[in-house]
Amino acid sequence: MGAGAYGMALDQTDPAWLRNTNDRTEGTGVYLSQRGTGLYVHFHPSITRTECLEEGASLNVLALKWVPTTIAHSAQVTNSSCNSSGQACVDRCPGFTCFCLHGKCVSDP
Repeated sequence: MGAGAYGMALDQTDPAWLRNTNDRTEGTGVYLSQRGTGLYVHFHPSITRTECLEEGASLNVLALKWVPTTIAHSAQVTNSSCNSSGQACVDRCPGFTCFCLHGKCVSDP
């Protein structure tokens, strides 16, 4: 997955989540950003995939995922935990709040 047209934000959305969605489908943007020397995950509910990608690029996030409401509602996304932290990865990690960064799954500390 390359940077594409949206700058350096690495889109780690599971392609299977995009089935049965369209340009108007809303979901939750999940963003991995750097704060000082640490990482943090933040959310933006009720946005489209395009809005999520644009916002990720404008915020210069390290990575992002868009979780459509066809997969999970905002509360399910924001209350989920990363059960694969520290595991090896290639381009994405399971779960809504886990991101693949430098070959390892990461989330909020």
